[in-house]
Amino acid sequence: MRLAGSASAATASSLPSLRSPELVTEGQLKTALQNLRLLYRPLPTVLDFKTVGTPKSLIKPISTPVVDSGYVSEDSDDDDAVETAVEMFVMDEFEKQLATRWLTTVMARAEEMTLLSENVRDLLIEDAASILVCFNNSVTSSDSDEEALTRDFTFEIPQTMSAGSPKQICIRLNDDPLKGEDHTDVGLQTWGASIVLSDLLCRSPCRFDLTQASLPSAPRIIELGAGTGLVSLTLAKLLPALGIENFTIVATDYHQTVLSNLRANIASNFKVELPGHQADIQTCTLDWGEPHSHAPLDKKAHVIIAADVVYEVHHALALRECAAHLLAPRGIFWLLVSVRGCGRFEGLVQTVEAAFRSAQREELRNEPGRKLQILSIENLAKQRGVGRTDEREYRLFKIGWVEQTRS
Repeated sequence: MRLAGSASAATASSLPSLRSPELVTEGQLKTALQNLRLLYRPLPTVLDFKTVGTPKSLIKPISTPVVDSGYVSEDSDDDDAVETAVEMFVMDEFEKQLATRWLTTVMARAEEMTLLSENVRDLLIEDAASILVCFNNSVTSSDSDEEALTRDFTFEIPQTMSAGSPKQICIRLNDDPLKGEDHTDVGLQTWGASIVLSDLLCRSPCRFDLTQASLPSAPRIIELGAGTGLVSLTLAKLLPALGIENFTIVATDYHQTVLSNLRANIASNFKVELPGHQADIQTCTLDWGEPHSHAPLDKKAHVIIAADVVYEVHHALALRECAAHLLAPRGIFWLLVSVRGCGRFEGLVQTVEAAFRSAQREELRNEPGRKLQILSIENLAKQRGVGRTDEREYRLFKIGWVEQTRS
């Protein structure tokens, strides 16, 4: 296990600055990631040290008994010294916090690293993500508050739509690091598609029929895979600005850690009651594979919305069935999918179209004689500095009920 450069250069405190990402070089990032990978991956056994032949001099900067610069011997005391020294280094709380923040920033600002090619950026992001997952396997719940990232978002509202109301929507979110060994709780992070969708909702509410004329008197909106809650929070602040004060928003997700962070974000953005006596935003656990009708999902939704929630081949079918269970007869399901040009998520956007094409041949159990169908598809350009580098564009699906034709 040989660190790149000296041992002191391997510490998290010596990671290259990301304040000016456009100046960061490929060599700087590769060296830093290599060092972090060696430090925070699961520790090798003493046998691994012997096999590779790691010089003891590599751990000199750590306060340990003085040893020679030769290779590890068969002496058990030396074995313990090597293992203990590396464990002490890896478990240092200050180093852990710096490493987490640095890795998170690499992933969030990769698009701004203009000295790197797209392929190199993609590879480095994947590398950073894999290190972060392994690193967080050792993070305890007490660490999470210190390592969380606060992000502020501001979205403009057209003056013609917000007469006498705020011209901007401001949201502050807490993005938590991954918890423990469950790295599938991706909802702890705010992804590019939710930012794009929130911006579009504010700039063009009529595009989504978010008007008093189009919506019923007390609209119900359900977000699937709400994550940090950006879209739901945006809607909760946008609707009153559009003169719609009597509404219910239910932000749903499956992971309890995600829901806990979601509730905290709602509380921090609405320290006082929502405008209007009938406005309400709630959270709820929802498994797409087993949708339920318990409160607050006991009433059908006039609008269902979801952003970047398709990460497996079976997700599109599960979403279709879940939407069929929750959507009102005249309701609309808005689904924004990230179109990725490479990696394991490439091509998943096609599963959405395939799922709803198959609906034309199936009678969904919730609406006999009707089917959910894609009513329109719109391609949206990727915004500079938003989202991962593997995201090429976004595809917005408008989905609703149509009468089932009989042959």
